[in-house]
Amino acid sequence: MNNFFETIKCQILIMMNWLPIYQILLITYLLVPIAFIIYYNQKFIKDSPIIASILTLGVWLIQMIVWNIGYKFYYQI
Repeated sequence: MNNFFETIKCQILIMMNWLPIYQILLITYLLVPIAFIIYYNQKFIKDSPIIASILTLGVWLIQMIVWNIGYKFYYQI
């Protein structure tokens, strides 16, 4: 029975190494707030898409700065 759990644990670790976890987290991190901005824009601000564009660009820039700080902190660069 112990061998069975070790095999499952090994298979999970192999799958985690196959998946590009870093890229999946980055894409999710970037897309979730943008989905809310697009929803808000479609629901309330139908006249001016430039506001949504500027807001999206600002959010992405802030997110990339925060991601870079976290990356440097985690890897102690």
